[in-house]
Amino acid sequence: MKYILTHLKDFAEIKTVIALTAFLVTLIIAFVAKVNRNKLKRDRELIEAAPDKKRAELIEQIIGTWGLSARKFNNEQKFELINLKEKQNERRFYFTISLSFLMILLSGYFIYITTLENKIDEKKVKQIVLMDSPLKDVVYSYAGWEMGRTNADEITTILREITHFDIIKENTSLEWNREDELFSMKPDLIIIHASCFYNKTNTEDADRKFFSFLSYISELETKIIIYSRGFHHEQIWLDNLFKDMPKLKNKVQTLIVKQGNDFNNAVVRRDLKMKVKNLLNI
Repeated sequence: MKYILTHLKDFAEIKTVIALTAFLVTLIIAFVAKVNRNKLKRDRELIEAAPDKKRAELIEQIIGTWGLSARKFNNEQKFELINLKEKQNERRFYFTISLSFLMILLSGYFIYITTLENKIDEKKVKQIVLMDSPLKDVVYSYAGWEMGRTNADEITTILREITHFDIIKENTSLEWNREDELFSMKPDLIIIHASCFYNKTNTEDADRKFFSFLSYISELETKIIIYSRGFHHEQIWLDNLFKDMPKLKNKVQTLIVKQGNDFNNAVVRRDLKMKVKNLLNI
């Protein structure tokens, strides 16, 4: 549905310009037709008011302004020609008025489609995917872990303080394999723990899976926040990431959660909110 509306919007924007241009052109034609109509009306009044001797000469002058030679017509044909011209102008005038009205209706319809799509964009709830492991060693709040909560649960609480989001939580591990499903969602934002694929062993495999996932998702316009305690040289890490995956440039921001802090920390909460608002333009 969104695909159809988006293309209707593009179609509408072009057609609106065309319809408005056609409206202006037909309006000008209608104005010219009205002027000619009024002129013919005045000419007829002059002919009817003119003395018999002047009438024939006046008719010839009027016919001459149309690029015709009055000498080719007898008096009866001359009067008939004026009547015909008057009727033609009358029809042209009403036709162009009708056409102008139709152009107004079409323009209004296309503008309505464009406005409808804009409203849908404005009202569209942003979709955010939270990717995190439920393992004890990667959950920042021990008290939260004891209650069965993950980092994603704490982040959800923070996001609810910003606005309403469509939040999807992905409990990850080295065996997690929902890349295609997530890709098809085309979320607006992914908030991912740099250790989300970790288990107690095979950290190299987890890192490899993490960067493979980032490379895969880089094909989307999805924005990404990567959080970790381990960004000791944040900018260097980002520069290397963008060098390997240039499509991620301007899409990724990092969030450092210092050792001993968790998502209940005021500074961490503030920084996360700021990055979400920045990436989603809200």
